[in-house]
Amino acid sequence: MTKALRLLAVVHTALFVATTPASSQAPTAAMAKTCREKALKEFPTSKAGAAHGNAAAQRDLFESCISQMMREQKQRSPPAQ
Repeated sequence: MTKALRLLAVVHTALFVATTPASSQAPTAAMAKTCREKALKEFPTSKAGAAHGNAAAQRDLFESCISQMMREQKQRSPPAQ
């Protein structure tokens, strides 16, 4: 029974690795730094105790910036073979 489970785990891992696209990359530190600077410039951090905060707006801008930069990077990179 244990050999069958090991074989199943190996086959499952091999299939997962084979079907994972090569272009699924994480954002780089440079991208994150650039997007964070844009978010802080557009929506400066509010002082503690302020009636309205900017955290949600900063987070939304950061996420949209990262996704846009990832799309641009994907378009620039050659297709995987």
